[in-house]
Amino acid sequence: MSNSGDVELSRDINVTVEGPCNLALGQNYPNAFNPMTTICYQLTNDNKVRLKFYNLLGQEVKTLVDELKQGEYHQEVFDASRHA
Repeated sequence: MSNSGDVELSRDINVTVEGPCNLALGQNYPNAFNPMTTICYQLTNDNKVRLKFYNLLGQEVKTLVDELKQGEYHQEVFDASRHA
């Protein structure tokens, strides 16, 4: 507000919007019935990744990844030979 009581409005508004992190999760291979399987995923941005496995009762069996990953292609190998 100016000294004369007039109100000055600005038409300029600066807004920064970041899009969501895009994630591509590939099919595991060779398949889930082998003792070892490879899981592939791709991030477009650096992001925190948490990859956990649960049994049919909803109990956590294994945390495979829980860390900041770079925005690129990743492969993780899950050895399930000790799990039913």
